[in-house]
Amino acid sequence: MPVQHPTMHLNNFLQAHGGTQQMEMRQSEEGPNHERKWRVVVFINNIQYGTGLGHDLTAAKKAAAQETLTLISANGNRLLG
Repeated sequence: MPVQHPTMHLNNFLQAHGGTQQMEMRQSEEGPNHERKWRVVVFINNIQYGTGLGHDLTAAKKAAAQETLTLISANGNRLLG
């Protein structure tokens, strides 16, 4: 189920399970200048989780965080690995 502020929710989850220093959001830009899109990939403990695309960085981070939360939820609210 989508949460309203997935990036904040993900940070809170990680703080409760060892701290956010284990998370990295790698970002890149794609596409021509007039249709630039952002891609964000979430890594936790060097394991890839969610990927998000958006027309701005905030939207891409939100989408990546939401996908990450969905994966964690599907794993019984435990980190992979």
